Amino acid sequence: MKYLIKFFIMMAVLCAITACSQAFEDVSNNKKKQETTKGRLVMKVGSKSRTILPDISIVESDIKTARLTANGTEIKSWSGSGIIEQIENEDDILLDVGIYDFEMTFYNENGNVFLIGTIDNKEIKAGDNFIIFDMKVPVTGNGNIAIEINWEADDRINIVRAGLYDVETDEVIPAYKSETLKTVGTQATYFKENIPAGQYIIKFEIYDNMYNLLNTLTDVIKITNGKTSVEQKTLSNINTLYTITYNLNSGSWKSGFTPVTVRNVNTGVALPTYKNITKTGYKLSGWYTDETFSGEKIEIIPSGTTADITLYAKYEDCYVVTAEDVPQTIAGLAAGGPYNILVTGTLTSDTISSIKTALKNNSNAYVNLDLSDTTGLTSIDYHAFLYCSSLTSIVIPNSVTSIDSSTFYGCSSLTNIVIPDSVTYIGGSAFKGCSSLTSVTIPDSVTEIGNYAFNGCNGLKNIRISKNVTKIKDYTFSNCSNLTSIAIPDSVTSIGNNAFKDCKSLTSVTIGSNVTSIGSWAFNGCSSLTSVVIPGSMAKIDSSAFFGCGNLTSVTFEDIKNWSVVISSGKKKKMNVKNATNLTQNYCGNEWIKE
Repeated sequence: MKYLIKFFIMMAVLCAITACSQAFEDVSNNKKKQETTKGRLVMKVGSKSRTILPDISIVESDIKTARLTANGTEIKSWSGSGIIEQIENEDDILLDVGIYDFEMTFYNENGNVFLIGTIDNKEIKAGDNFIIFDMKVPVTGNGNIAIEINWEADDRINIVRAGLYDVETDEVIPAYKSETLKTVGTQATYFKENIPAGQYIIKFEIYDNMYNLLNTLTDVIKITNGKTSVEQKTLSNINTLYTITYNLNSGSWKSGFTPVTVRNVNTGVALPTYKNITKTGYKLSGWYTDETFSGEKIEIIPSGTTADITLYAKYEDCYVVTAEDVPQTIAGLAAGGPYNILVTGTLTSDTISSIKTALKNNSNAYVNLDLSDTTGLTSIDYHAFLYCSSLTSIVIPNSVTSIDSSTFYGCSSLTNIVIPDSVTYIGGSAFKGCSSLTSVTIPDSVTEIGNYAFNGCNGLKNIRISKNVTKIKDYTFSNCSNLTSIAIPDSVTSIGNNAFKDCKSLTSVTIGSNVTSIGSWAFNGCSSLTSVVIPGSMAKIDSSAFFGCGNLTSVTFEDIKNWSVVISSGKKKKMNVKNATNLTQNYCGNEWIKE
């Protein structure tokens, strides 16, 4: 008997070992499967943008909470102490492989946005994905500033004046023009409230008791939403000067511009930008301290620097021209390219029309057109760049609120377009036939996209739709034959007829939780689509919505029990389609109605 008991014990142990081995094998297989379909985020946060005065660079005590979003959806938040350490030690954020727009937001003690870092069109692959957030001051909201200036009694300082200036143009900000500060002994304070968030130059004018100007001191400040930035600064060695020497490398200063060439230890200097230098066919890309352009690019000489400095200008291929000179510049280009053209000044519909004519007349010269540095244009009108086949990319200025119908119709060489957050409307056929367009991000400011807007963009592989668009209209993305995946945001309530017709490479569709109807032939000819999940909000799927989806074998209806199917005879057939499988093309020809 005891041998029989030992036998059963041994068998139980063997079964347990086998079960554990199988469990470990299942876990291992699941892990391997997960590793091929998921990507892990490995994050760092920092700030490339130097803050000189006042000091509001990333300080742990300023950060009370942090929030990470991917494609507009929160995926993680942090609070408490050591938030940056928490973020950088995070190891459990897994995402499906794909293209994402990330945003990291830091909030201060008042619950206001303190710093923001964004990363757009980041491809997440299986395994570890390293991303670095460059945290910057948001340009929304208001903040305060309090700068206390101190000096020694024998420095002969009697009057201190201060004001704020534009960091790029060096022009005074009218609301903050230079004013005399109240002086108490050897101290003066510059205090301002409700300054729009952003970056400014502050200038201090130092006078002696005979009202002689001893020195003009400048620094770069950043104003943060909802925060009072406090700084104490002691003026010293105001009569010890250091030189700045600029090697322009065949460039020249623009007429009327004079760079800062002398400074003292108290003076921080924002260096000249491309707006201040001219070199035909080139744009200033940055300043470096050696002629081989090694090391980091320099944008600011910070206060406290006690040395003479020689700077070397580095350029990139680019024509920097005013709006009225663009047609002439394009006309003079040789065949080939693409040529980079950065446009400055004021744009009008007439100048856009002249640019269009120039592009068509010199259609063998391909052009990347950057309009981001212009003002005045609020709408890109109907047919503005119609059939401009030599236009290869365009950056739309943030003064524009609407892109009208057929604006870029037939721009067959257009590979990239930057749509600013100011745009709310994209008209019908706006990008129809832009066959070279590969990726598009529609900003969240856009509320309406017209019919046929991206019809025939057969090079388009990825697109992010604004989370404020309410309708996907008829034929909006039809014939985008290389589009592989689409996420329809929760803001959308309806998908129009033929919306994704003949998107033959479409393998993945995420339908938002508020979509109530899918139009006829909406996914007709999406032959690579294998499965789809229908949200519980759905009330009607019109006839032939998935006709021609030869590989569609699984449709899952979330939280839906009672549906009717209108068959070809017009009769209704009740059925439970909670987990409809083995769908056929003929079945896709019917109409589904929620009862």
